[in-house]
Amino acid sequence: MQQQRTNAMAIASLVCSLCGIFVVPLAASIAGIIFGHVAKKQLKTSGEEGDGLATAGLIVGYIFGGLYLLGCLGYIGFVVLAIGAVGASGGYDSGSGDYSFVLPVLTGLFGG
Repeated sequence: MQQQRTNAMAIASLVCSLCGIFVVPLAASIAGIIFGHVAKKQLKTSGEEGDGLATAGLIVGYIFGGLYLLGCLGYIGFVVLAIGAVGASGGYDSGSGDYSFVLPVLTGLFGG
């Protein structure tokens, strides 16, 4: 009895998606998603195994790619709010050695 082969794209999908967690967050997650969709298409016609690997690669890729994008958007939003709060408070005195700009920024962000 001959053992069925596992689809290489399905393996690549899972590996890239898992690398998207720590190594290259957005690029590896996107690659994992693409490889997962290609593997699913190939598995319909080839008769190889690996449907579970391709599905896992897609799920992990979408989850961590989405979380990374949300994190980037949150960071950008925080920076925009901080810049707006500094601008609304009249800026800060760069000639002074103290941190007198911190209190207006915090009160502007958290409404105090």
